[in-house]
Amino acid sequence: MGNPKGREALVKALSRVAGLGPSLGEDLWKIGIRSLQELRESDPEELYARLEEITGKHQDRCVLYSFRCAVNDLRNPGADRESRLWWNWKEKEGRVKSLKELVLKNRSIRRFHGEREISREVLLDLVELARLTPSAANLQPLKYLLSWKRESNERIFPKLRWAAYLKDWQGPVEGERPSGYIVVLGDKRVSQNFGYDQGIVSQTLLLGAVEKGLGGCMIATVDREALRRECELPEHFEILLVIALGYPLEEVVLEPLGPEGSVKYWRDEKGVHHVPKRELKELLLFL
Repeated sequence: MGNPKGREALVKALSRVAGLGPSLGEDLWKIGIRSLQELRESDPEELYARLEEITGKHQDRCVLYSFRCAVNDLRNPGADRESRLWWNWKEKEGRVKSLKELVLKNRSIRRFHGEREISREVLLDLVELARLTPSAANLQPLKYLLSWKRESNERIFPKLRWAAYLKDWQGPVEGERPSGYIVVLGDKRVSQNFGYDQGIVSQTLLLGAVEKGLGGCMIATVDREALRRECELPEHFEILLVIALGYPLEEVVLEPLGPEGSVKYWRDEKGVHHVPKRELKELLLFL
């Protein structure tokens, strides 16, 4: 139970914040909020995702709107009345409003808050999205190996190779490693050719992860035979990709290709990851 008096006092204080009440105050305590200052400095999207993880079930979007309202109220104590009404936060900052915004947020993330866990239920939600995607000839030959426990994650991590362009970087250090993995497998009993199915489902998985406040990275450079042995996978499963998932620790920015035209991503002295992108006009042909 921890400190019942401290909990009671905080829930009472939270209940006076715009958008909240005793029930949401209890929820915030449940996910680790211990002071108004801590709530003030929190990301509403992360609070919402954390509550879904801890409860193991989907939360109504009104909870997210209330969290946005509350954080804004603490950051802007002199705000107008309209901003203190939770229903006015349905389309405010932080909400993914379009597919383009979702795609822009979906960057390859290679450093994570390793202390933050991902639940089995979150991974199941993502695979459900993958299940619904198109499949060549509708064969649906892919299977998914899930890992969310620390011990199984530690078995997978050494079999992966990270960021080929960053020659001096051997991958995320302890404490910055993924909190979960989805290993995308091709079932050769269904088909010998998996076409582009793994690309379709992997992008879908990652878009779904971003919507939940997560980030991830598709990894194709894998010691497949070592991973097969470690996971005791039968020969009829071909390891296609590994999707690493977690709560993003690093910042990734897009920028135009430099004058030399290099496409290589790089990190600056602050650890910000820079990804060059070609301009739209370079990609187009017209009839």
